[in-house]
Formats: sequence, structure tokens, C-alpha cells
Amino acid sequence: MLPAVIRLNISSLDMDQLGELDDWLHVLMGSAAHVTPESPGRPAATIVTNLGTYQLERVKCGKARCRCALGLGHGPYWYHYFVRNGKKRSRYVGKTLNIGVINPQETKTP
Repeated sequence: MLPAVIRLNISSLDMDQLGELDDWLHVLMGSAAHVTPESPGRPAATIVTNLGTYQLERVKCGKARCRCALGLGHGPYWYHYFVRNGKKRSRYVGKTLNIGVINPQETKTP
């Protein structure tokens, strides 16, 4: 059962905020139900926060004989995109996203 403070806070959200919460919870639970099939270079899931954007992507390694050259690529892997000193930067996060660093209250719409 959810703690009373969580139930109280959720009951005050509007429909847009509930949709964002739903998306965040699906990522938190590791559900693939909301993730669409993706091709390399196109994100399967995106989470926008005040800290930057987290994207779940498939990648190709560039080796001509690798199986990824013919298929979907490797992954999917999480990447963190952010701006530092006016330049767009990216950081590899890994196969799983440590959702503890993402606070749903920080989430903003793109």
C-alpha cells in the first residue's frame, strides 16, 4: 500500500502530470510495454528532466562483420544528454537507468 503522503500528492495532479507520472513509473518498473521498436539512432524512450534528457537507444558499433550491421544494433542502452558550457554533451549510462537520480517532480515536458 502506498504511504498516505504519496496518495495525497498524486490525487492533486492534473491529467498531464498524471500522464508524466505514468510514463516515469513504466520506466521505473522496467516495463517494455510503452517502448516502441526502434532502429539505431532513434530513441525508444525519452525522459526529460532539469538535469538533461535521458534516452534509451540502440547503437551500431561500426564493425563491418558485426551482427549489428544487419540488424537493430546493440542495446538498447541509456544515454544522458545535457548542455555544458553551451555545448551539447552525452554520457553513456548503461543498460539500466538508475531511476533514483531522476525525481519525477523535476520532470518537465519537452
